[in-house]
Amino acid sequence: MTYICPRCNAIAEYNNYYGRYTCTRCAWENKFLEDTKMLENKLFTSESVTEGHPDKVCDMISDAILSAHLAGDPDSRVACECFAGHNFMLISGEITSKCTVDYEKVARDTIRKIGYTDKNDQFNADGIEVLCRVNSQSPDIALGVDVGGAETGMGLVTDVCLKRKVRNYVQMAKELNDGFDIFIKEKAVLNSEIDKAYDSEEVSAVKSVKDKTEAARRFMCKHYYDIRTFGAVMSTGQNAGQVRGPIQFTFARSIDPIMSAEHSITRMAVATDKEAEKQNGDNRTMGRKATVPYGLYVCHGFVSANLAEQTGFGEEDLQLFWEALKNMFDCDRSAARGLMAPQKLIVFKHNSKLGNAPANKLFDLVEVKKKKVCEGAPRSFKDYEVTIADNPYPGITIEEMI
Repeated sequence: MTYICPRCNAIAEYNNYYGRYTCTRCAWENKFLEDTKMLENKLFTSESVTEGHPDKVCDMISDAILSAHLAGDPDSRVACECFAGHNFMLISGEITSKCTVDYEKVARDTIRKIGYTDKNDQFNADGIEVLCRVNSQSPDIALGVDVGGAETGMGLVTDVCLKRKVRNYVQMAKELNDGFDIFIKEKAVLNSEIDKAYDSEEVSAVKSVKDKTEAARRFMCKHYYDIRTFGAVMSTGQNAGQVRGPIQFTFARSIDPIMSAEHSITRMAVATDKEAEKQNGDNRTMGRKATVPYGLYVCHGFVSANLAEQTGFGEEDLQLFWEALKNMFDCDRSAARGLMAPQKLIVFKHNSKLGNAPANKLFDLVEVKKKKVCEGAPRSFKDYEVTIADNPYPGITIEEMI
């Protein structure tokens, strides 16, 4: 019989000389014989539920929706979850399919098949409310399936990079004036910035620890543009709380695969006398630069009116943000980035703080594709076509800022 060492999970073998089991990895023997005897008695537990159990009801409805889609379109992509309550059933998820399925009918038929048909019960096939919150599949997830997994060759620009560009532009445009200082800036010591809040009259006058933290949070939002825009965690020293910013970015992803190239460069100089001695006066330093010949990247952004109220992010801040998106690359050129510049800025304005349409539905109105006349790899924005479908959503205004 083979035993497993309870200390390191390696295989233990029986030692005839000592008359006990010894671990082949850690050689642990102390009280091992007693431990192995205990391991001989195992307890196996399992849960079993009937099809009327709420978890099973939800699973059966999800399975029925999947089966209905696959019957009409074998290439359907179905990520469906159901949630059951006393008198309702919620169906949610992301589904992409050429087949149209009546989710409410599928749910009621499944519940009826299980046996919940008594109208005196709160939960019955004909009496419950069925709520459907199903959207199309996320473009990022669809891309991974369409092109073939994570290694698609698509280029990425992180949200951190884009926020850095915005911060740099605001810092140059406003010159760190009061109300437009930047918290995350080059060579900043963040705890020292938080200390400024605690040294201010409006915070130091507060006695309660909880109220002092809230006062410090308000101070930081008021004086630092990037905090009231993107948010920040300010509890690394004196506690100024945590701020959820109203503006968030996704990673920007290229429309087509990109090719990153590395170039060797030579600097006809060295940094120290020691390096010069090693090269006998030749004084050369080798280096590398990376470039991407061309890539068109798409980024999605979100502005929350509710979070803007909490941080004090106002109309002036929003206009400065749009200005930064338009001009941030012109103020930060490099040889590797070449002529990188924003080509389109499409803004969906809602007349309600909670929004008049889901963000993913609005993003779906914009289509970016390579022109048919483009042969080979695209090398210019002119090789692409950007179209915006007619807006079917009331309360939404579409504005092209670039």
